[in-house]
Amino acid sequence: MNIVVTDDNDKYKIKLTLKQVYGEIKFEVGKGPLQSLDITDMKSFGYETDSRFHVYDYENDDFSIWCDEIEAEII
Repeated sequence: MNIVVTDDNDKYKIKLTLKQVYGEIKFEVGKGPLQSLDITDMKSFGYETDSRFHVYDYENDDFSIWCDEIEAEII
């Protein structure tokens, strides 16, 4: 799964490639983009054997997935 993150002016763009993904993604049409993407490395909590990273929108419950690996690329 790929996610492109940009600043408000589209000057800076980062493509995140998430590997071995599972979870729930739901979007409401017309609601707008994600406002607050957070990536938590679960290794510090001792949960890395299930899935290492939790990627989610911390202001809304619309986006919450887990993955084992993340690659970041400036585009």
